Amino acid sequence: MFCKITKRSTLRLAAIFCLQCAALAVYAEGALRIFDCNLTKVCDAAGSCQSTTDSITFRMAPVTLDAAGAGQYLLSHGDRRELPMQAMSEIGPFVWSDSTAGADGTDTDQRNTLVISSETQLLWHTLSLAASPSSNIRYMNCNLQ
Repeated sequence: MFCKITKRSTLRLAAIFCLQCAALAVYAEGALRIFDCNLTKVCDAAGSCQSTTDSITFRMAPVTLDAAGAGQYLLSHGDRRELPMQAMSEIGPFVWSDSTAGADGTDTDQRNTLVISSETQLLWHTLSLAASPSSNIRYMNCNLQ
C-alpha cells in the first residue's frame, strides 16, 4: 500500500527541510555547535535498556572544516574538555577517543560516535576497550543552540 500524500505531510516535510537547511548553513560557516541533550534511555551491547533522565551538553568548536563541513573539532562535554573529534560531514557521524580511569586505577580507552538520527534525536555509542570490552548506546533528545 502506498502512503497518501496530504497537504499536512507536505508542509511537515517542507518545515523539516527548512530547519535542516538553516542548521547546515550555520554548520558551513564553522560556528560553534552546542547540543543540549536529555538522555531517554541507555542500552548495553546485549540490548538491555534502562530509562534515564540524565542530561548532557556537547560543545563542538570547529578547528578545520572543508566545504562539506567535514573536518576537525574540539569537543567538550561533561567534565571532558577539548577532545579532538573528527566529523565525516556537516551532519556527522562524529567520532572521538577518550580515556577514563577504571575502578582498578588503570586507564580505559573509549571510542565514541555521535550520530544524528532526526532533527531532534541523537545516538551516542561508546565502546570501552578494557580487558573486558563493553559498549552502550545512549538515546538522546537534543536542541541545537
